[in-house]
Amino acid sequence: MFRVEQDYAEFATAGPEADKDWRETDSNGHEHYWDSGWPTLEWVVTGVYWCEMHNEEHEEGEWRCRKCGEHVEPGMRHPGPRVMTVPSVRNYFIDDAPVDEATFKAAREQAELDKAKRRGFDSIAAMELYELEQALSGAEAEQRRVDGEIADLKEQIDEKRAPSPKT
Repeated sequence: MFRVEQDYAEFATAGPEADKDWRETDSNGHEHYWDSGWPTLEWVVTGVYWCEMHNEEHEEGEWRCRKCGEHVEPGMRHPGPRVMTVPSVRNYFIDDAPVDEATFKAAREQAELDKAKRRGFDSIAAMELYELEQALSGAEAEQRRVDGEIADLKEQIDEKRAPSPKT
């Protein structure tokens, strides 16, 4: 049996974060916003300095429009202190015995291949393709069943709307 356990770590932060609602148009009409965690700008290094605290070089720079080079500050929020949760250590187990990630992935891949071969397939991809085709076939059958029920209901509605014969 294969099992993965994901640990999480919590940490306190008070720093700024991206304002997902931020939108700005520079003086040349180029619109800027946050996209997948990054502003639609480019970071341009304007200088380098020696950081005594970290004992290494650090870069200084600014955000600029990718099209015209105009300096634009991406929108940030300052929500105050908060606790954030992030994924940390991931533990892998085979039959409840701890293993490293590479061993886990190799054993899982081999198990999938063995399963495919037992079912008469020459590869995992062939088995997955067959399973997808079966799922699609089942979904299509379910859609036909639902379409039939809808047609029956429409027929019942039409019958109820039809004027009753006078006696």
